[in-house]
Amino acid sequence: TASRESEYQLYDECLQKLGIYSKDAKVYTLVHKMDKVPDPEQKEARLEVYRRALAERSGMFKPEVFGTSIWDFSLYHAWSQIVHRLVPNMSTIERHLEKFRALTDACEVVLFERATFLVVCFATSHETVPQGRFMTVSQAIKTYRNRCSNVQESFRSFEIRNKSYTLFIEPFTKSTYILVITSDPEIEPAVTKANIKAAKPHFQDKLMI
Repeated sequence: TASRESEYQLYDECLQKLGIYSKDAKVYTLVHKMDKVPDPEQKEARLEVYRRALAERSGMFKPEVFGTSIWDFSLYHAWSQIVHRLVPNMSTIERHLEKFRALTDACEVVLFERATFLVVCFATSHETVPQGRFMTVSQAIKTYRNRCSNVQESFRSFEIRNKSYTLFIEPFTKSTYILVITSDPEIEPAVTKANIKAAKPHFQDKLMI
């Protein structure tokens, strides 16, 4: 918008309607073009200004504020965090996903939302996951899916095998895809696919998005 005051006015109007029609709604606010503020401390200070201003005018609602930019992983990260927070019983799903990872000897398992390929949750044997990694995977999948569409073929799944790992992306529940990565060469791909198939009904009952 042209000014911060006009932004706040639109925000107030939205919350007014939520207060009437959806009092239990969760409010998420994305502050775009944060790449215009290169200094990390200044960026955080700018976000804090928005957090305080929105908290003061939000009444019964408790807005969560994300700083985003189209030039880095922050926009993808923000939307993934929103999806993550909107899923009921997420802690249970994460616990079961970790159990699935351990039982299948996978080094990494990720659930993606089916339409957008935003990350719903993940389980990993690694201590840390590099920032932007899942966004890179998601972008690669969406690019491949678009290319399939361009030649009038439907994307369903794919598998990558090399000397270091085997990667599977398969349809999982009605609303998700699953990514499974194994690094043990003795694990047959057919076994991993069978484990994914066997786990589908178990997760479908728990994953309501």
